[in-house]
Amino acid sequence: MTSLWLDEVKADRLCDDGDVECEGVVDLEFDAAQALCERAFARAREKIRTRRAARPSAPNATSARRASAGALRDLNLDARVNQDSFRRALAAQGRRMSLSEYSAVAGAAVNQFIESFDAPANPYARAALRFSPFLLMSPHRKGFADPRVIGAAAVAGIVIIGENRTESRRPKDIKIFAPTTVSVGDSVTVIGDVVDSHSGIVPGAAVVWESSNPMVAAINPVTGAVTTTSPNIVAITASASGVTVITATSGNVVRRVTLTVTSAGP
Repeated sequence: MTSLWLDEVKADRLCDDGDVECEGVVDLEFDAAQALCERAFARAREKIRTRRAARPSAPNATSARRASAGALRDLNLDARVNQDSFRRALAAQGRRMSLSEYSAVAGAAVNQFIESFDAPANPYARAALRFSPFLLMSPHRKGFADPRVIGAAAVAGIVIIGENRTESRRPKDIKIFAPTTVSVGDSVTVIGDVVDSHSGIVPGAAVVWESSNPMVAAINPVTGAVTTTSPNIVAITASASGVTVITATSGNVVRRVTLTVTSAGP
């Protein structure tokens, strides 16, 4: 702009006031300079608009209030949903606790019934009866984590182990220690050891003795035992010559020995 202004001053000095040609030249140069200035201003305004458009526009107060109100509504909705879920969980927990109390009462009643009436005799039936109160429970865990499943597995395992142990301790045989021949008038002692499947003596297993021919050899008619502390030891008295069978019974186990009584010598 300064150079154009200097050119205009020079032109004014060179040209007279009445010289039309000189005035036309100056006007053309001034118009060109003005056009250049206008284009420069236009480019500057365009840059300013571009910069303003690139800047993030700050939300106005109305938009901010609307956003805050929406966030508050969402927060209230989440709080209500959480509150309803908490109430439902408390109600479900209360129902489970009530059913657990009933289950405990039923379990005590079942145990007392079994103890008082000693029934049922079958151990598996007893186990099923003891497990039945667990069915009243309503746990929230499913599958193998369900307390009813754990309880059933525990009761079944205990019954199976107990039955195997009881079976191994049940009488499997009676080992009888007795002479095969006695004389008339002799009194002999007969011993019967009740053993299990491992050949161990079963404690407390009683033996019932019987003579097939009491006229030949009779067992003590009162107790059948030499000592009152052990029914597995009996005294047998030979009365007459002949043969008799001594039978020992313990539970389902029966064992027999033959006893021959001979006449006394001269």
